[in-house]
Amino acid sequence: MATPPPVVRFPMIALLRVIGLMVAALVIIWGFHFRGGLALSSDDKALIFNVHPVLLVIGLVLLNGEGNLYFINRNVAFQLSMF
Repeated sequence: MATPPPVVRFPMIALLRVIGLMVAALVIIWGFHFRGGLALSSDDKALIFNVHPVLLVIGLVLLNGEGNLYFINRNVAFQLSMF
């Protein structure tokens, strides 16, 4: 029976996730408070464009960051299982 590779827990992962969620919350607050709101369909094109930074933060920072953290954690666990 093969033993599963060890799971490596980095104490910084929880902190990085909290920081990512705080950044997303701050961008949403910035969009509503300083830019006048968000809208997916409106006559005001500025409201539609305000969705762009929110989606960028969620897609590029949060989702890409989670993928990178998973990939790094998986590779470290694989390398430790080889010893």
